[in-house]
Order: sequence, then C-alpha cells, then structure tokens
Amino acid sequence: MQQNNIEQVSIKFKPGAYGVYRSLNNKPWYALAEYVDNAIQSYLDNEQKLIELNPNYKLKIEIEVNQNDDFIRIFDNAAGINYNNFLRAFEPANIPIDNTGLSEYGMGMKIASIWFSDSYKVRSLFLEETVERSVHFDLNKVMSDEKEQLIVSNRIDCNEKDHYTEVILRNLSKNAPSGLQLKKVRDHLSSIYRSFIRSNKLELIFNNEPLTYTEPKILESSWHNDPQGEKEIWKKEVRFSHGKFKIKGFVGLLHEMSGINSGFSLFRRGRVIKGSHDEKFHPKILSGTAGSPRDKRLFGEFELEGFNVSFEKGSFQDLEELDSLLELVKLQLLNDKFSILKQGDHYRKVKSPVEKRIVAEEAIKSIKTKESSIEYKNALTKTISQVSPSNPSLNQLNKGENRQINIIDKLEHDINFNGVEYKITFEIIHDKGFEDLYTLLTNQKDDSVIVSSKINLEHPFFANHTIFENKEGLEPVIAIIKGLIISELFSMNQGTNMAGNLRLNLNKILATL
Repeated sequence: MQQNNIEQVSIKFKPGAYGVYRSLNNKPWYALAEYVDNAIQSYLDNEQKLIELNPNYKLKIEIEVNQNDDFIRIFDNAAGINYNNFLRAFEPANIPIDNTGLSEYGMGMKIASIWFSDSYKVRSLFLEETVERSVHFDLNKVMSDEKEQLIVSNRIDCNEKDHYTEVILRNLSKNAPSGLQLKKVRDHLSSIYRSFIRSNKLELIFNNEPLTYTEPKILESSWHNDPQGEKEIWKKEVRFSHGKFKIKGFVGLLHEMSGINSGFSLFRRGRVIKGSHDEKFHPKILSGTAGSPRDKRLFGEFELEGFNVSFEKGSFQDLEELDSLLELVKLQLLNDKFSILKQGDHYRKVKSPVEKRIVAEEAIKSIKTKESSIEYKNALTKTISQVSPSNPSLNQLNKGENRQINIIDKLEHDINFNGVEYKITFEIIHDKGFEDLYTLLTNQKDDSVIVSSKINLEHPFFANHTIFENKEGLEPVIAIIKGLIISELFSMNQGTNMAGNLRLNLNKILATL
C-alpha cells in the first residue's frame, strides 16, 4: 500500500483565542465524553471492516486520570484517524465530512484537550494504513509563537492490521477531575454511554475499572386505590412525532422514591445528552411539582430525533418543540386506564418496622462514612469557628428525659466552641411510646459538656411523610435535627435564654404536620 506521509497539519485559528477555551463552562464528564464520542464514531464508521479483521472484536476505550503524575490518557482500539480526517482533525470548527454521527462540530477533542491541559499529544494508526501519525500541541508555545501549523511525526511501515488512537494530556489545568470528583465522573460516563454498554458493543474502562450501568428497579404493584388488585409493572412505551421532531422511549415508576434515579435521560444518536446520573431532567409537564411523590418516583428514557444540541453536547436546543412532544406523552399517560402519572401521585408503599430499620441503618452508615472524611471534619471546624460568640457563660440547658429505649445506632461528635468542649452522642432510636421527635440531655463535667440526644424514628412526623422510602429521604432529616440540637447548645453558650423552648414546641408542632 502507498505510504501517505503528512509533514504538517493546520490549526487555523488566531492562536490567542485558544486561551478562551480554558474558561468555557464545561464539566469533566462532558469533556471526557468527547474522546469517547470520537472513538465510538470511528468504530461505527468502520464496524464491518473491524469485524471482518477480527470476528471477536469489541470496542475498548480506556481512560486514565493520574493525579500523581499529572496526566490524563485516553486509548481506544477503534479504527483510528485516517489520512483525510487527520488533515482536518486539529483545525477548530473544521466540521467532519459526515457530521450525522457523534462527532459533528469539529470542536470536541481540541476544546476538551485545552480545557483539561496545557499540552497534549495525539497518536493514531488507521486500519489498512501503514503510517502512524502523532502531533504534539503545546498551548503556551502556540500562543507565544502564534503558530498556525503543527509538525506531524510519521512512523512508517506499520502493520496495516493494527488500529488505535491515543491521547495524552499533560500539565493539567484546574479543570481536570479532582480526587473527590472521580467517582462522579465514572457514574456520569456509565450513565451517558449506557446504551452502548447495554448492547455489549463497548467496554469503557475508567482508571482500570470497567464501567457498568445498574438499571433502576421498576415498581410492581396494584392500582393505588385497589391494594388487593392485580399487580402491574409500571412502565409504558411511548412514541410520537411532530414534523421533523421525534421522541421514543419509556416512562416508568421507581420501586422506591429516589432523588438520583428519578427524572428523565434524553438521548440523541444513542448517547445521553441531558440527564446523566444525578443530573436528571425533571420536566414539570410530566414530573409535576419538584419534590412531590410523583417527581421522586417518575423516571424514563427518551431518544430524540431532529433536535440540535449545544456544541459541548450538554443540552438540547429547540425546547418549544420538545415541550410539544412531552405534552403528547402526558396525554397518553393520563388517558391510560391505569394512569402512570396518577399512580405516581397517589401510590404509597407502606414500610414494615423491619424495612424502616433497614433504611435507618443504611442512612446512618452513609452519614458515618461522610462524617469520617477529612473534608467533612475541616468543613465542620471552619463553620463552627465562624459562629459569632456572645456571652461565653454556659447556662443550664433544658434536660431531656433519661430513659431506656431501643437504640439502632449512634453518631458521635467532639466539638470545641467558645472555649467549651462538647462531647455529643446522637442516638437514633425506635420507640412508639416516646412522644418526642428529639430530646437533649446535658451534664457539665470538668471543662466539657456531655451531651446525649435521642432522635426517635417512630415520631408521627416520620409516619406522615415518605421519609422512609430510602436512605436519601432519611439522611437530610437526621442532618437537620442534628443541626437544631447543636444550634440549641451554641445558643445557650452565647447567652440565649430558654433556647430549649424551640425544641419543645417543634416536637409538638411536627406531630401534627
């Protein structure tokens, strides 16, 4: 086969404008998705050739974020970048010849690389070609020298059956994922590419961990006002069109309410554009009032056609047309004999004492995990130090009743405030004979205050709301009560009289709400 060496590639663009890329409003998972999109498109464009070469072929994309050595590496075994595409691949906004796939604006790899780093190198060998080409882009040098072309290194006489692309980003910017973000990046990438992962056509690996997507469990129950009736699986297929705009997919109800899994994911060309992981789309047309039982249980996936997307592929345009299609979906769901929307409004899953205990234990375990982190402890210390003290004398606090009860678990804190050491124990309990939502008992000992508080999960407040659907509902309630208890302690330390009245009144009022 003829050798096609490339000596230079164009990066036509005013070099100073590259600096603007760094300040674009983007997210690490969207930026990394650009490399995944390119690899998937290379695979889709050459799928038949790849399978003919290797009947057991499977697309594999590896992403490594190495914070210790300050680099990001993306490697794929797709077909590579061919001669014609390599010529235009580094020019910003040079749109691909075929822009009907995942790579459509000619901006993704360039913007993502500069957004992440000061320096990147691309190395690729295309299937059936024998020249491996590599380019090194140094942002500071390009801007200082006002370069409009980059030198290409050509390695000739390669095996024409080999195929790959590697991108290495170095001198990472502040936009690169931090250690705390890595799990969230993994979760978003697995959510964005779930359809490719489901089809078993893609193996996506992040820091040596193959990504999987866990399907939410769908509610299986009888109609809300007929508890003894026949059970249904609450999932409905939908398909509508409005001119060139089309929508198809499903709407379902979650087995348990969830702030993360509820809401909708909007796909285009097989990948999620809007609504990945914990950033689901909650259209009021379908989901109703934010935070309502329907909103926390309704979920679904829609594949959209005919819609334009933003250049970073993080949102859809043509929103009025989308609302029109969602109205059609809503009408179908309301007109069904057993309306999935009405079921979402009125269905309540009654929790047994054992199920409540399990949810409570999961919530407490999650709280303990968060509170054991250095970040949490630093944030708590910083917050306490910012509370403005008033009168430093410690007054006698309202005492809670000291009695033997069923303790599920404990949370403990040692807090120094205004020169007083507080040793606080929060006991999470189940006790139907105990009328208070939470209590507070304190004892002075030397230079410290020993604090014992009980949070009673059998209080009527918990029974009147859907807090026990899962740990996501219980966690914030426990956090708020802890905050009230600590605030009462600090208020007394600052000289506030009768601070305990807030707790006593709140216990009574919440029993009626």
